[in-house]
Amino acid sequence: MNGGTEIIGAGGVDSGTGIEAGGTETVLAGGLVYLTKAGTTGVTVDSGGIEVVSSGLSLKDLAVSGGDAKIAGVMAKGQRVNMAGAGSILDLASPAGFGAGISGFGTGDSIDFSNLPYRAGASAQFREAKNGTSGTLTLTDGATTQKLKLLGAYVTSNFNVTSDSSGSTIIKFNT
Repeated sequence: MNGGTEIIGAGGVDSGTGIEAGGTETVLAGGLVYLTKAGTTGVTVDSGGIEVVSSGLSLKDLAVSGGDAKIAGVMAKGQRVNMAGAGSILDLASPAGFGAGISGFGTGDSIDFSNLPYRAGASAQFREAKNGTSGTLTLTDGATTQKLKLLGAYVTSNFNVTSDSSGSTIIKFNT
């Protein structure tokens, strides 16, 4: 779709639309989208909505407003995920392909490393960049290290590393 708007509502499933220049896609509560076209841009996932970016595909910019974005594909450095609403979940099934900056990470939000089993002693450290407006969040579990770029001002105590219901590693924002 080029220049239009697509809205996926409750019970709606989309499995073939790519959003290009000037287009937007909004996934509402109960809606489900399987991204099948590389280079999709302009996606917003509202509370209760789910966006799935499959392996081998790329997504340019994403807003998660209380919904669940499952990224198994690529989001390159220079792209952005805006966690715009409380309760947003960014599920990184393939963190090696994730280089995007994350903004708006806050109360009720979480980053789920769905392919990384939780290990006791896992921890998160935040190192602020010299400009004070971004930094690197490093997740270490004794066997693996994952790094994410966060946009905004944070401190290490903002992050809690725990296990989700499936036993994978999840970082939650501490209030």
